[in-house]
Amino acid sequence: HLPYPPEKKIPPMRDVGAAVPIYSRTSLGVHIQKRPTMDEIKRLQEEFALAQMSGSMAKLSERNCVEVIMMLQQCKLIELHYTMDGKQYLTPAQLQTDIRNEIVYRAGRVNVVELHDVVNVDVTVVEATVAAMIKSDGQLTLVQGDLIDRSYVECLAVEANDMLQEAGYLSISELCNTFDLPFDFLLEKLEPMVGTVIKGQMDPSDNEAIYTDAFVARQTARILGVFSAITRPTTLSSLLLRFPFHPRLFRSELDRLLSAGCLPGRLQGRGDKTEYVPSIQQKTQDRWIETFYRSNQYVEYDTVERLGIRKPRARLEGMFPDGTPLETCIIGPIIAENITESIELALKDGQFVDVITLLPSPCSPQDAEALISKSTAIKKISSARILCDSIVCSDDFVVRCSEIFKQLMKTKAREAAAKGATETFNARVAPSTGTAATAPAPELDAATSKRDKRKAKMLVKQKKKGGGGGDGGQAHVGERERFDGGGGRSESGANQQWSFLSQDEVEVILTNKIDGCSPEMYTELAVLIHRKLTTRFQEYVQEAFRGGVTAADRREQSASLESEYVNTYIHTRLCAAGIDQFEGDAASTLVKYLLKDLGSKLLSILVQVQAQTSYVHCPVGEMITAERKAVVALIPVGPRASLVKLEALLVSKTADAFLDALEDTAELLGFRVKRADKKRDNRISFEHRARLQAQLNDIYDPPSMLLIVAVLLFQMHTGRVLHAQGRSVSAIITFLKTSKMCADSEMAVLVEYQRKVTASLMSKGAPAEIDVITDAESAVLKGLVARPNTEASSAKE
Repeated sequence: HLPYPPEKKIPPMRDVGAAVPIYSRTSLGVHIQKRPTMDEIKRLQEEFALAQMSGSMAKLSERNCVEVIMMLQQCKLIELHYTMDGKQYLTPAQLQTDIRNEIVYRAGRVNVVELHDVVNVDVTVVEATVAAMIKSDGQLTLVQGDLIDRSYVECLAVEANDMLQEAGYLSISELCNTFDLPFDFLLEKLEPMVGTVIKGQMDPSDNEAIYTDAFVARQTARILGVFSAITRPTTLSSLLLRFPFHPRLFRSELDRLLSAGCLPGRLQGRGDKTEYVPSIQQKTQDRWIETFYRSNQYVEYDTVERLGIRKPRARLEGMFPDGTPLETCIIGPIIAENITESIELALKDGQFVDVITLLPSPCSPQDAEALISKSTAIKKISSARILCDSIVCSDDFVVRCSEIFKQLMKTKAREAAAKGATETFNARVAPSTGTAATAPAPELDAATSKRDKRKAKMLVKQKKKGGGGGDGGQAHVGERERFDGGGGRSESGANQQWSFLSQDEVEVILTNKIDGCSPEMYTELAVLIHRKLTTRFQEYVQEAFRGGVTAADRREQSASLESEYVNTYIHTRLCAAGIDQFEGDAASTLVKYLLKDLGSKLLSILVQVQAQTSYVHCPVGEMITAERKAVVALIPVGPRASLVKLEALLVSKTADAFLDALEDTAELLGFRVKRADKKRDNRISFEHRARLQAQLNDIYDPPSMLLIVAVLLFQMHTGRVLHAQGRSVSAIITFLKTSKMCADSEMAVLVEYQRKVTASLMSKGAPAEIDVITDAESAVLKGLVARPNTEASSAKE
């Protein structure tokens, strides 16, 4: 047994009769036993002699002793632990002392179960005592049933250092297997000792490993030597198999050297496919790619990938920011500019260009389509069309392709008329022509009417889906044809009998007439113009039947009427907004005049459009009420009801009811006006103001001048257009005066001029009694609304 520490006391001996040794502490800290003196020995001998000669008064049996001890324990006067044989007792202090002695005897580590046999005490008592010792003493630790002292950990660290210095590398997992201790315990106890007791360093990326400085230096030098000699991409797995690199230290040291710039290269890939690419390889690749790109203005992704470059598209986009990346390759700015110029030239000359022929050979049709979508020429020129994903052509080219069939259509139209198609056409359109002048159109049952309307709507949807270029303009015509023939079938249903050519026949003619196109382009052209050719052929047949105005003249007249309607409608709506500033009789007078003048003009335009669609004779220009009613009586029943309703709303007290009904009727006839368009509204407002200014400069009649000046002042100060007659001048001047929009000097001139005009109109044949209006006063009145030349020129524009 080792000597007891200085701070510990020697437990008392169990033999009562034995002499008690006396201990003292020397200057060296060692306990030395003192020899008793002769006087002390004689005194002890006398006490023993007296004890031997004295007799006992009473003796206790063993059973009584046990009962006395049990009573003392129950009263908690003493604390004892029974031994396993039940014949001895042990105090808690003595039990702890025995356990500590056993720990020292076992070199700092003892199993708790083995302590049970050594101290001869129950296992539960031993475990409780061990728990109390661990709680009071921080140098003891219980690990997997073993009680370990601090001295054992220090010895373990010394032994681990010896193993580390011998091998240069030490794994804590190996220590776990060697000493049968858990990983977390060893890491917790040994990590603070690394660098002091254990001469080494922990792996920064993996705390499981400990290396000596010499071992790390050898591995670093080996990595530098091997990787400095690499001249082509090499996988790390092959290097680990070929050279004696330490697997754990290899990757962390390699990353450190790369980040510090000690190795000229980089890593790419993941996992087992990670490879080291030296800078010389990358420079060679970049030099070859750049040379090829500058010479050919393109680089293919597959070619770059064959060089061993991963993600070639991202690599090329980073190298050539001025290039255009496609699906198969990246092209240079010269090729992109050539394609843009070719597209612009083709669209300007009314030709076509196949973009795929201008691209490098590796490019696919998808590349051509992507490049066309990015082209600025397509965005600037709205008449561009894309065929076969790679061919760009203009509307003029499509029109020229359609013109090839013009003479053939006229010939076939005359043949159709000669074969008796005229009778069929007249029978179909009779309800919408002169027959309606003598008898009303027959009313069909509701089921037939609904079925025909559904067919007409389907036809309109089909024409809208085919929109874009050649067929987009037919959407308005389809909506107008819904009303032809009243409740009967539309004219388009009859026209479908007059077939011109099939798509295959159109494609054959295009192949013979146009050169330089691919078979796919001929097919798409045939599909594109076939419907338009059929519609135009039907128009030629109608012209052959009727012998009247040509379809081109009707289209021109319809476009003129539509433009006139749009401008007049917007003017009317703006004037209606201006009338909202007035109330009472003044507003009623202005509304009445607005509907009588501009409303009648709008209604006359709609009547002319419907009459043209229904083949009814109609006077040209604005019509009076009687003429409109006579024409409306000849129009089929469907649109006739809407026109009659509009005629009745011309005498309404508000303009909104008339304008709402007008919009509904106009939409059915194919006139769609975009309501929210400030640029267009401002343009019409400026035109109205410029028109009034021109009239003011050309007239010399004082009442007319007063009316124009009042309307112009109203527009200048409110920003709203007004359409008024002479009897509303007083109301306009009153509004300007009450709203205080004009200066006092302007109002004075305006009121004085109004007074003189009113006086001249009221006096009949007595000019001597009134003030004569001079030219100077008229000039002053005109000066109220005079504008600078710049404003006048901008309004004219």
